[in-house]
Amino acid sequence: MKFYKNRHKLELYSIVAYNKNGLASIILEKMFFKDSIRQFTDLESAISWSLSKISDKNDSLSA
Repeated sequence: MKFYKNRHKLELYSIVAYNKNGLASIILEKMFFKDSIRQFTDLESAISWSLSKISDKNDSLSA
């Protein structure tokens, strides 16, 4: 329930899907989440992308 109460605070969203059904998932997710969303086939890539986006945001805030 905490997730749903704070979902409007999300700034990026990574989806890991190991098959073609994941494409349908990301299309559905984009209907509800308008910010940065990206699909990956492995967890390591998703984590790297998320961390780089967070780092970019922190760099822009400190500049």
